[in-house]
Amino acid sequence: MPLRPFAPAIAAAATLVALTAPPARAAGADFSACFGGTPQVVVGSAKKLRTLQINQRYLYWAGYRMDLATRVVSEGATPADARVWDAREAFAITGAYNDLVARDLTTGTERVALAGHSVANYMVALSSMALDDTYVYLATSREPSADSPDNTAGLYRVRRDGSKPPERIALAPLAYQPFVADAGFVYWIEGQALVRRKLIPDAPEETIAPPDGGYLHGPIRIAGGRVYYFVAQSIWSRPADGNGSAVEEAQVGTETIQDLVVV
Repeated sequence: MPLRPFAPAIAAAATLVALTAPPARAAGADFSACFGGTPQVVVGSAKKLRTLQINQRYLYWAGYRMDLATRVVSEGATPADARVWDAREAFAITGAYNDLVARDLTTGTERVALAGHSVANYMVALSSMALDDTYVYLATSREPSADSPDNTAGLYRVRRDGSKPPERIALAPLAYQPFVADAGFVYWIEGQALVRRKLIPDAPEETIAPPDGGYLHGPIRIAGGRVYYFVAQSIWSRPADGNGSAVEEAQVGTETIQDLVVV
């Protein structure tokens, strides 16, 4: 069931929508995605519908949580400025110098994982973020200039505990290329192609979906071994390793897509 939030460009609130239908495909022993059906409004005036996450009971976004059974929305479940989080911590970019901060979700204590005078002070505020047990992944778009000739643009990993300097692991994706990480790979769109590489230094780039003449864009999501993305106003999917054909899952109309989760 993809939950499809969208917001008109001039609106402050958004609508959370679910596309429901009998399962069209089973991918894996315990996964089925529902596409097709009539869009169903789940929340009519949601706020900040980005960085969606979901588990068996709740749908989360920055600062909010919705009970999937009752559709009751409550505030304060995650920090309002959180970019990425798990059961332990939430990470956000904050402060005048773009510090990367970590907040303990149990105690509420905060610490700086990456000080803004490092690579984080150039365009990292635009970056997607990803998280695993050891690292936070983020990108910068800093380019060479007369006073700073070194090009530090690229994808970085930062240890969650801040114990080591940030490490650039690839030249791309950049901060203005939204990315998603899953099962040891990072996925993003470059040159109208969907590409991925392993989350290790200098891993080669793999093309998952070559340009086909349509407007390929995010958000990108991974579920059940498939990668979901948009071409024009349709949701498409294909095997996450690129070894298989693409499937048009659903047409979503003309609204602007803010984020997507697939259940």
